[in-house]
Amino acid sequence: MRRFVRYCALICLFLTWLAMMVCEVCAEEKGEPKAAVLATSGTDATGSVMATINDLTNSYLVGPGDMIDISVWKDEALTKSVVVLPDGKISFPLIGELQAAGRPISEIKAEVEEKIKPYVPDPTVSVEVKQVNSMLVYVIGRVNQPNRFMLNTNVNVLQALAMAGGHRCSPCT
Repeated sequence: MRRFVRYCALICLFLTWLAMMVCEVCAEEKGEPKAAVLATSGTDATGSVMATINDLTNSYLVGPGDMIDISVWKDEALTKSVVVLPDGKISFPLIGELQAAGRPISEIKAEVEEKIKPYVPDPTVSVEVKQVNSMLVYVIGRVNQPNRFMLNTNVNVLQALAMAGGHRCSPCT
């Protein structure tokens, strides 16, 4: 029974792929643009488009728009929620601005600890991402709902196309 279900799933995937290829051929004949999925992880200040969604590494890199909580243990004055600015920087009391975009949390924590040592002896710093706003995917072209989508997890191309309502195929004429 399981083998039968697998074969059915493979046949469905093949038929879906075949239907999309037929629609793409029709679109090329009509001169319409193809559907495309562009991903940005927000990990650099220039906003460059990443080649693929799955290139996001296991350690999360902070990006512009992300909300970060930084706190120094036993010091309420040094507890603050900050938003990473479009230029990739954050501002924190006593140490001023520091670059956050494109860096993992561990690097930001180490830099905050190093820069705050002259003011707080033996600091215990906690840095955590409270809200991810920099992981975006743009689904454009021949889809039902082309748009920009905010992500809270890694997605593959099929999942991104599903978020956009699937492939739009007009009948060939």
